[in-house]
Amino acid sequence: MADQPQPTRVIIRSMAEFLLRAVRAASRPHDGDMIRTVVFATIQTANLNARTLGGEGGRPATDLDALLDAQLRPVSVNAIAKSFGIPYETTRRAAGALIERGFCRRVSGGLIAPMAALQSPELLDVAEAVEAALGATLGRLGGIGFDFDQLAAMADTGGHSPPPHNQPPSTRHVYAVAMDFMLRTTETLLPVWGDLTRSFIFAGAMSANARAITYDPEQAWAYADMDAPPPDEARHPISVRALAQAVGMPFETVRRHVHRMVRDGGLEWRDGGVIVPMAFMQRESFQHHSPMIAMRFTRMVIDLKRAGYVFPLASLSPDLFNGRRLSGAAMRGGSA
Repeated sequence: MADQPQPTRVIIRSMAEFLLRAVRAASRPHDGDMIRTVVFATIQTANLNARTLGGEGGRPATDLDALLDAQLRPVSVNAIAKSFGIPYETTRRAAGALIERGFCRRVSGGLIAPMAALQSPELLDVAEAVEAALGATLGRLGGIGFDFDQLAAMADTGGHSPPPHNQPPSTRHVYAVAMDFMLRTTETLLPVWGDLTRSFIFAGAMSANARAITYDPEQAWAYADMDAPPPDEARHPISVRALAQAVGMPFETVRRHVHRMVRDGGLEWRDGGVIVPMAFMQRESFQHHSPMIAMRFTRMVIDLKRAGYVFPLASLSPDLFNGRRLSGAAMRGGSA
């Protein structure tokens, strides 16, 4: 089997779209505040330790809807701040606001998101919205030729298929896996921009610029690999106002950051809007971190497969990636 480059750009384009949808849904209970949204998501994810999620065959060792607060692993404010490069005082204030709203509670060892809060109607709505956004994105990827069964089998270093499950994973389980991916992806983008807000704005611009390419069966694969970014003329500019709506942030906040990003070369004015120029997509920093997102995506697919998740549009061509096959090394981010 000939080695082929990993279609990193196909994954990044689709996952940028999912990331934005997930963040918008997750930010609703927090009045659109991105810092509080990320802090709360980090608390939730950290609370579910390996023992809880690492059950046999990918099933959680405990029903996530039946967890007790005492089973949750606390996380410190300092650990959250370090993960995302947020100043400690900013993180502490965000945590305080979450505690005041009843979303978090301080216990010995740090913070937890108590089960009573997670089972509230507004947070259950968030979990359902994130699950729906993930399903829609995976379904569209299936529509352009992803074979998730083969992807998981080729990338799973365990070398065996998970045992079948009689029931699909719960919404909370899918939400937990999806949010873990969202946070790890956000961490990957941070070194590129050094700022949480700009990372989301970049994802919004990149997603909007490439929307005509992302799920087009021909165009998606024409610009699939890291050495084949779409040319600037193939990208559609997005206005600052539309970008603010896409990322769910105030117009003035987005406008201020966009101007800084244009000065830094990450965005470029074009026909009344902005695009992510090809010159930036070919920078070493972006080239270095992008394969990590693809690797995390593959890990998420494996985790969902092991949990018994039913992927949309699973009955596709047997050839992985629209007739392109990948070696195990490529799926793990190795060179072709």
